Amino acid sequence: MSIQDEVQKDYDRLDKKKKDLTLGCIFTTLILLIIVGVIVDMDKKNQDNLSTYLPPSNESVSIQDSPINIEKKRIADSIQQILVYEQYKIDSVIHLKEAKKFDSLLNAIKSYKLGRVTNISFEGITLRVDVKKNSEYFAEDIYLRFHIEDFPQIREIETWCNGKAETSYGYYTNTVLNEFKSKYESTWDGSCTILEPEIKALMNDPDSYEHKRTWFNLLPNKNIEVICAFSGKNAFGGRVPEKCVAIFDKEGKLLSIE
Repeated sequence: MSIQDEVQKDYDRLDKKKKDLTLGCIFTTLILLIIVGVIVDMDKKNQDNLSTYLPPSNESVSIQDSPINIEKKRIADSIQQILVYEQYKIDSVIHLKEAKKFDSLLNAIKSYKLGRVTNISFEGITLRVDVKKNSEYFAEDIYLRFHIEDFPQIREIETWCNGKAETSYGYYTNTVLNEFKSKYESTWDGSCTILEPEIKALMNDPDSYEHKRTWFNLLPNKNIEVICAFSGKNAFGGRVPEKCVAIFDKEGKLLSIE
């Protein structure tokens, strides 16, 4: 076979492939046209069906007003109502539990220290505790022992004895006391810097003064009670323990001392 014959055969094969490729393209195009026609027909039917739900053409129509979105909104509203109702039930349960917890707190305070408490009452956010016999730290003891800071109903504890307000402790107390102590409490030994000169002025031997410990209490009348334990020499030269109780106002003015 000559070279010319082989070249001719190659041309014939290429020509056949071109024809096959052309036929394939035509067939694929026909298939695509059929698919597009079906989609267009389905879309037209959907539009016809949708028109039965929509308002007349002379009214403005938005996408949000479509039947699907209307149904979604109805379901969302129903779910929201259910959630609100369930949250209401949860809040009610929590309220009941907190109420029971609060009642338990009051009962625990009433029975604290062998029935020492005679009555409990509220004045705003202050819990008044009447006791048979008061002590310097009873209000603070109740506040800390029963974790009063966990109860939003209470911000202050006041102890009363025989109808007289004695001590106070809580948020207000800490604020006022911290301010007072920042001015008048010694950072060296915890003594009250404005009380010490007053004590020495009353002593037989001022130079023998030795500080032991000082307590600061906020009274319900908002004055500051300062109790100082100290020792000093008496007229016979013997060292004896002493205690001084002084009342100051918030500005540091001495109101009484004994």
